[in-house]
Amino acid sequence: MAAPPAARPLEGLLAEAGRLLASSLELDDTLRTVARLAVPEFADWAAVDIVEHDGTLRQHSSGHDDPRKDELMLMMRRRLRHQIAAGERPIDGVTLAVQTGEPVVVQVAGGDPTLLESDEERRLFAEMNPTSYLIAPLRASERVIGAITLVSTDPTRLYDEGDLPVVLELADRCAQAVDNAQRYDEAQSARALLDVVFATAPVGLALLDADLRFVMLNARMADINGHPIEEQLGRTMTEALGTAGRAPQDLAREVVGSGQPKTDVEIVGEGRAFLGSYAPVTVDGRVLGVICAVVETTERHRAHERATRLQRVTEQLSAALRKDEVAEVILRAAMEATGGTCAVLGLLEGDALSIGHRVGMAGGAPTLLPLGVQAPMPLAARTAAPVLMSTRVQWLERFPDVPPRGDFEAFAAVPLLFEDRAPGVMGIGFPVQRGFDDGDLEMLLAIGRQGAQALERARLYDEREYVVRTLQEGLMPRQLPAVPGLDVAVRYRPIGGGGEVGGDFYDVFDVAEGCWLVAVGDVCGKGTAAAVEAGVVRNTIRALAVRDSQPAEILRGVNAALMREPSGRAMSTAACGTVGRDDDGGGFTVTLSGGGHPPALVRRRDGSVEAVETPGPMLGVQPDPPLVETTVHLAPGDLLLLYTDGVIDARSGREVFGEARLEAALASAGGDAASVLAALDAAVRAFQPGPARDDKALLAVRVPA
Repeated sequence: MAAPPAARPLEGLLAEAGRLLASSLELDDTLRTVARLAVPEFADWAAVDIVEHDGTLRQHSSGHDDPRKDELMLMMRRRLRHQIAAGERPIDGVTLAVQTGEPVVVQVAGGDPTLLESDEERRLFAEMNPTSYLIAPLRASERVIGAITLVSTDPTRLYDEGDLPVVLELADRCAQAVDNAQRYDEAQSARALLDVVFATAPVGLALLDADLRFVMLNARMADINGHPIEEQLGRTMTEALGTAGRAPQDLAREVVGSGQPKTDVEIVGEGRAFLGSYAPVTVDGRVLGVICAVVETTERHRAHERATRLQRVTEQLSAALRKDEVAEVILRAAMEATGGTCAVLGLLEGDALSIGHRVGMAGGAPTLLPLGVQAPMPLAARTAAPVLMSTRVQWLERFPDVPPRGDFEAFAAVPLLFEDRAPGVMGIGFPVQRGFDDGDLEMLLAIGRQGAQALERARLYDEREYVVRTLQEGLMPRQLPAVPGLDVAVRYRPIGGGGEVGGDFYDVFDVAEGCWLVAVGDVCGKGTAAAVEAGVVRNTIRALAVRDSQPAEILRGVNAALMREPSGRAMSTAACGTVGRDDDGGGFTVTLSGGGHPPALVRRRDGSVEAVETPGPMLGVQPDPPLVETTVHLAPGDLLLLYTDGVIDARSGREVFGEARLEAALASAGGDAASVLAALDAAVRAFQPGPARDDKALLAVRVPA
């Protein structure tokens, strides 16, 4: 190729190329520079194509003195590639150079008339008159990242093999510049994405260097740490957080030292709780820092603490049989839950609250408070709602005629609620002024509800009626076991509000590792004899389950036991089933069998209800009853209901409550298992007001959603 008269020496051209290519790391600027470098020394027009991530080519031109001709050249290339993509012609020279990594030289160019669509385009192309092409691949990091196309419009400058060394040297320098610009562009994009992630993440994020200095952190992490972002950047965790950051600092230091991540670590301190994950940032095997992700779990931690404490209260109340024992548990549990230093318990006797139980410095409390007195505890009893006094001043302003008597500053009067009435009120005193958040109130009300139930049980126990003792000790478990992964609740309502005894029973107990047995039943008849027979059935179920957990076989054994009863008239309906977790851990499988018992009901998470038929005759009637087993799967949010016929046989006039009403009530009930049973019981009581004519037992097993 004949060099133009004004051509610079090769060394000068390459030096100028290096200077221009190093002037910017912006990708578009670099591409334009690359396209213009060879003009006019080696070409009259040039274009550079870069391979994008999706395999397409991104093109820039060197430009032309006539913008119309520049646009025409680019348009012809786009049309050519469109035809290639449509399969109308083979690949072009640029694609060939990119695919093979070899240069392409075309000495006789000419024009392709199919790429020109108008007379104006043909005129412009004829004026430009390309005569020769040279396409050189752009190589960087042992890969082809694109190609540079040189176009000559001078008939005296035709490209040949002799031009390749200079052009390829220039292409290599251009390729390195483009590669650097691409990497810079990717780094800038990654940093921008990282900034967006840090700014919008719903959790606290921070990047620490190997010395545990804050390099980056978002607003959420700054809020968790308790200092503005600018006060933490560049400072170590110790400098920025002081002793409050000791636990996370120890974790981060351990990650730097070991190079191993620490995930889902609970951090509790100074009234707050967090869940943190720490991962090393490594380059070439060296730990350069730590990325931290922290989410505050204070409320969840407090809720867990409340649930744990309430479970402990439940266990303590279940073990307390006497009224004095129950009162002691109630008051001390309420004080421990809220930080109270003294407490009293008032139980309803006629038209007054009898204050018979005191803990702490509450000696000044009166022994009797008439319900008509304007004071916190009588008001709580009358309204069945808490009365909260944050200060003594607030008490005196609201109840000036009855000043506080005791060594306390703040006070809470909380009713003990039992079946929508308040048989008692607990009063808790606090040594300093304070407010009461929702967690405090929820905990106190839960203790009050459980305490009321425990007091009712204690009252029944103290009366020592044989019927009540038989029901509590013979027919029902004293307390429900905790079944991992399940919400289990029962509800039992005796005949006539407890004055009589029937033959209904329920039971829940483990039969093997990860397998539980649930059972309900109804022995024919009423009174002591029925209760004794119910005890026989329940105890037989427990005994048989030890050696055989198949529900149908257990009921066959119960049938044999009833057939051997001396009276010859011992008969019972019963349903029992085993409950086991599925292998995938996502739900539970229940295997049910029934003898003359109403069908179990399953309420699915979407509110639909289906009956689970367990056909089989009443137990105690024939020697070898045909009993079958039915399997049902409980997914998260599903609930299984077992019940006795006292529920569906409840009468209002000539109508019975029936299975249809029970299914409708179950479909509309919500909440946990206990709430569902409470709603069903309320529906039955609303249908049949007054004393029940038959006892009722309900048992619910729910898989939490």
